Amino acid sequence: MGLLAPDIELTAALLTSPSIQPAPRSERGADVRVVLVGDDQIIAEGLRAMLARDSDRVELVGHVPATEDVLSAATRLRADVVLVELDLQSASGLELAAELLAEKPPFRVVIFTGDADERRLYEGICA
Repeated sequence: MGLLAPDIELTAALLTSPSIQPAPRSERGADVRVVLVGDDQIIAEGLRAMLARDSDRVELVGHVPATEDVLSAATRLRADVVLVELDLQSASGLELAAELLAEKPPFRVVIFTGDADERRLYEGICA
């Protein structure tokens, strides 16, 4: 997927992951329901616009500031995927991702960052 634009890569990753098993479309609308966890409103609006391009397949169902109870929001909104900002101001994106992955059944988590520090990126991948 390296040749695709970043927004296409993200959408393709969400739609082709074999571990994402959303409820049938007739019950929910879009194929993949996404909750965004992040402090930055500009990034949230950019992701919302990007995902809106493929709204019949991917739906951003909520934006949760890191200070709120992300777990209950993701459950209430019936999220298939939770997009977690790595560098949250009020919480650790890595710790939050680990909590979401520890749930039964676990949420699918995508961590995003603008940080180019390879060590931090590796930590995100290992979460």
